[in-house]
Amino acid sequence: MAPRSHIPQRGKQSIRYYGAYANSVRGKLRKRQEGEPIPTVLEPVISSEAFRRNWARQIQKVYEVSPLVCPHRKKEMRVVAVIENAEVIRRILEHLGL
Repeated sequence: MAPRSHIPQRGKQSIRYYGAYANSVRGKLRKRQEGEPIPTVLEPVISSEAFRRNWARQIQKVYEVSPLVCPHRKKEMRVVAVIENAEVIRRILEHLGL
């Protein structure tokens, strides 16, 4: 009886890859991709004023209130400083009783 290529020998496993999974196709794709540059996503450089406007717009979307408008006098406010130090924030909140 002639050996059949689609039936593995007893006790052996046979895996065959066809189409896109074949070694020859994967090798050709790899060679083609080696010459192509890696695509990257660059963040646009924006001014600090534009960044503040974007921040305010995001807050307004979430809370439906503009963070740059005074709730009492309804006048435009501006950002004077940003506090990032956790210890300073904690001390301010303790002073305010929060």
